[in-house]
Amino acid sequence: MVVTVLPTGYASTIMLLVGMNANGSLTGIRVISQSETPQVGSKIAEPEFYGQEAFAGQAVSDDLEVTKDGGNVDAVNGATVSSRAVVRGINAAFELYRSTATGLDLTY
Repeated sequence: MVVTVLPTGYASTIMLLVGMNANGSLTGIRVISQSETPQVGSKIAEPEFYGQEAFAGQAVSDDLEVTKDGGNVDAVNGATVSSRAVVRGINAAFELYRSTATGLDLTY
Protein backbone atom coordinates (compact mmCIF):
# COMPACT_ATOMS: atom_id res chain seq x y z
CA MET A 1 0.00 0.00 0.00
CA VAL A 2 1.43 3.37 -1.00
CA VAL A 3 -0.17 6.53 0.36
CA THR A 4 0.41 10.12 -0.68
CA VAL A 5 0.25 12.55 2.24
CA LEU A 6 0.54 16.34 2.28
CA PRO A 7 1.73 17.58 5.69
CA THR A 8 2.43 21.28 6.20
CA GLY A 9 6.08 22.03 6.88
CA TYR A 10 7.85 25.22 7.88
CA ALA A 11 7.61 26.95 4.50
CA SER A 12 5.50 24.69 2.31
CA THR A 13 3.24 21.73 1.92
CA ILE A 14 5.33 18.60 1.59
CA MET A 15 4.23 15.84 -0.79
CA LEU A 16 5.33 12.54 0.67
CA LEU A 17 4.88 8.94 -0.46
CA VAL A 18 4.67 6.38 2.33
CA GLY A 19 4.93 2.67 1.51
CA MET A 20 3.64 -0.05 3.82
CA ASN A 21 3.47 -3.79 3.26
CA ALA A 22 0.78 -6.36 4.03
CA ASN A 23 2.61 -7.29 7.23
CA GLY A 24 2.04 -3.79 8.63
CA SER A 25 5.57 -2.48 8.25
CA LEU A 26 6.92 0.70 6.72
CA THR A 27 8.71 -0.15 3.48
CA GLY A 28 9.90 3.32 2.56
CA ILE A 29 9.24 7.02 2.30
CA ARG A 30 10.09 9.56 -0.37
CA VAL A 31 9.62 13.30 -0.49
CA ILE A 32 8.12 14.01 -3.91
CA SER A 33 7.95 17.79 -3.63
CA GLN A 34 8.70 20.46 -1.06
CA SER A 35 9.70 24.12 -0.91
CA GLU A 36 11.27 24.14 2.53
CA THR A 37 14.18 26.45 3.36
CA PRO A 38 17.06 25.67 0.95
CA GLN A 39 20.05 23.89 2.52
CA VAL A 40 18.14 23.44 5.80
CA GLY A 41 14.56 22.14 5.69
CA SER A 42 15.08 20.89 2.16
CA LYS A 43 17.34 18.19 3.65
CA ILE A 44 14.21 16.20 4.49
CA ALA A 45 14.34 15.06 0.85
CA GLU A 46 17.86 13.62 1.22
CA PRO A 47 18.62 9.95 1.97
CA GLU A 48 20.46 10.92 5.15
CA PHE A 49 17.07 11.89 6.60
CA TYR A 50 14.51 9.58 5.02
CA GLY A 51 16.86 6.60 5.00
CA GLN A 52 17.62 6.64 8.72
CA GLU A 53 17.25 3.42 10.67
CA ALA A 54 14.33 4.74 12.75
CA PHE A 55 12.12 4.38 9.66
CA ALA A 56 13.34 0.93 8.55
CA GLY A 57 10.63 -1.67 9.05
CA GLN A 58 8.72 0.50 11.52
CA ALA A 59 5.44 -1.14 12.53
CA VAL A 60 2.41 0.87 11.43
CA SER A 61 0.85 0.12 14.81
CA ASP A 62 3.27 2.55 16.49
CA ASP A 63 3.37 6.25 15.64
CA LEU A 64 6.74 7.93 15.17
CA GLU A 65 8.15 11.02 16.91
CA VAL A 66 11.31 13.06 16.50
CA THR A 67 13.88 12.75 19.29
CA LYS A 68 13.04 16.23 20.63
CA ASP A 69 9.54 14.92 21.30
CA GLY A 70 10.71 11.69 22.91
CA GLY A 71 10.89 9.52 19.80
CA ASN A 72 13.71 7.98 17.84
CA VAL A 73 13.61 9.91 14.54
CA ASP A 74 16.55 12.29 14.22
CA ALA A 75 15.32 15.67 12.99
CA VAL A 76 17.32 17.59 10.42
CA ASN A 77 19.54 20.03 12.33
CA GLY A 78 17.85 23.44 12.22
CA ALA A 79 14.71 22.02 10.60
CA THR A 80 12.69 20.46 13.39
CA VAL A 81 9.41 21.85 12.00
CA SER A 82 10.05 20.27 8.59
CA SER A 83 11.13 17.00 10.19
CA ARG A 84 8.04 16.92 12.39
CA ALA A 85 5.91 17.51 9.29
CA VAL A 86 7.34 14.41 7.63
CA VAL A 87 6.73 12.39 10.79
CA ARG A 88 3.13 13.70 10.97
CA GLY A 89 2.65 12.64 7.36
CA ILE A 90 3.98 9.16 8.05
CA ASN A 91 1.72 8.87 11.10
CA ALA A 92 -1.27 9.95 8.99
CA ALA A 93 -0.45 7.18 6.51
CA PHE A 94 -0.16 4.72 9.40
CA GLU A 95 -3.58 5.81 10.65
CA LEU A 96 -5.09 5.27 7.20
CA TYR A 97 -3.51 1.82 7.04
CA ARG A 98 -4.85 0.93 10.49
CA SER A 99 -8.34 2.15 9.65
CA THR A 100 -8.57 0.30 6.33
CA ALA A 101 -6.37 -2.77 6.79
CA THR A 102 -9.05 -4.88 8.47
CA GLY A 103 -10.18 -7.28 5.82
CA LEU A 104 -8.08 -5.62 3.14
CA ASP A 105 -6.19 -8.03 0.90
CA LEU A 106 -2.94 -6.38 -0.13
CA THR A 107 -1.65 -9.35 -2.16
CA TYR A 108 -1.78 -9.11 -5.94
